[in-house]
Amino acid sequence: MLVTELIRRGAAYHGDRPAILFGEDSLSFRDVERLSNRLANLFVAGLGLAKRSPVALLLDNGLHSIPCDFACVKAGLVRTPLNGRLSLAEHRAVLELAGAQVVFYGPSQVERVSLPWERNGNGNGNRNGLGEHLGGLTKTVDQRPYLKRYG
Repeated sequence: MLVTELIRRGAAYHGDRPAILFGEDSLSFRDVERLSNRLANLFVAGLGLAKRSPVALLLDNGLHSIPCDFACVKAGLVRTPLNGRLSLAEHRAVLELAGAQVVFYGPSQVERVSLPWERNGNGNGNRNGLGEHLGGLTKTVDQRPYLKRYG
């Protein structure tokens, strides 16, 4: 049985029962199914990512990191985790090696990816954080927070 089928069945059979517990917070089976579907749809329909496209995840361990992992599986994407403890140069090397064009990141990583870093037509912009170390090829995607496209 595929992981995606387990998620779907969990939502159908267990609905509002907790699927993920993190400290005092939890997500139900239904929440995990809904969130992972929404993100998978964003990756495919919203961003036009093809199957086997790498997507970098720069997330702390927590409640919402698991639905992000499931979204990558559902969309047929290659999950490329980035460790927040790595240096910016190491992040760049991982992204270049993986060929990731999209980075999905959590609120604790905003400064690292230097929102709202955007390269304008003449190449100027905020020169801090991951955007600089990726050669200045970063922009927000449809003004969605915590999602950047590189390339």
